[in-house]
Amino acid sequence: MKTFMNDLVRASREASSLIDLAGTPGIYLICDESAQALYVGESTNIAERIPRHADKFSGMKTRVFFIKVVEPDVRCAIEAAIIRYLKPKYNKKTIFNRSQQGLRRIEIYEKGEQ
Repeated sequence: MKTFMNDLVRASREASSLIDLAGTPGIYLICDESAQALYVGESTNIAERIPRHADKFSGMKTRVFFIKVVEPDVRCAIEAAIIRYLKPKYNKKTIFNRSQQGLRRIEIYEKGEQ
């Protein structure tokens, strides 16, 4: 599993601007200058999602890496695996469950957070 995760993270591409990500569904990694993952997320449109994290990382120099993944269930499963492997500082505890609609993600916040 460790080798697979290393290969997957290595296969990600760095986005030079949000224009590169316009309309792209997939998984994104917000990293510090040394490419240490700070946050991992998934979205149907990465370019629209990234700016929503601006307040968390204001004053920090960050880099965005992404992996294009179209299928929603696969995207959620890969995101969960990357989070478990990298343990990014800013990810909340996430629980995944199966329902009739497929894999569903539930965010668990600490008391007072959102």
